[in-house]
Amino acid sequence: MSLFALDELDAPTFDNLGAAQGQEEAVRLLRQIAAGESRPGAYLWGDEGFGKSHLLAAAADLADRNGLSIIRLGEANRPAAGTSSGGSLLLVDDVEELGEAGQAELLSLLAESIDGEQAAAVVAGAVPARMLSLRADVRTRIEQLQPVRLGRLADAELERALVVYARRLGRVVDARVTQLLVHNCPRNMVTLVKALRAVDRFALDSNRKFSVGTVRSWLANRSQLF
Repeated sequence: MSLFALDELDAPTFDNLGAAQGQEEAVRLLRQIAAGESRPGAYLWGDEGFGKSHLLAAAADLADRNGLSIIRLGEANRPAAGTSSGGSLLLVDDVEELGEAGQAELLSLLAESIDGEQAAAVVAGAVPARMLSLRADVRTRIEQLQPVRLGRLADAELERALVVYARRLGRVVDARVTQLLVHNCPRNMVTLVKALRAVDRFALDSNRKFSVGTVRSWLANRSQLF
């Protein structure tokens, strides 16, 4: 039976973020925001592999369970920020990549979120808000959010999280396997777990054991596999 054959890839939550030292402040603040207890929100910043996308997805999951409406850029027929009886949460990832239209939409939504009484926003980017290559008025609004600098997840933390993930499914994965994946794949847990599943499928299709050699073969061909 495939190690990860049953579509059991967990949706990102605060509980499966892994042993992420340096993320404690962000998790604490986002839990409060997702519960409607902290406004106007937060600006998370840090380079790729710092856990921004996972944290935003986890905030969305918790906010939805708490009855908040989730607002994202580009959504049609969405309610205005703060009009939901339970409040609303605006979520924006990779803010530095927004074009003119996206920035104009974000400015309007940030105004609703920051000035409203039942809305909050969580925005994520790669650099401090003052360094974002965005319109000055958009930067000013983002600077009104509480800034949180994310600490980089150590390789050992990601490797341990992968081992724990496999163990929860009743399987044992060699530590050298997780090392290879962490060193050769994008450094976020969702992608790494997907990679683990892809290696497992590759092992089954090629009638191999789930071993270091199998991982190396998969890595050599991953453009076709993942």
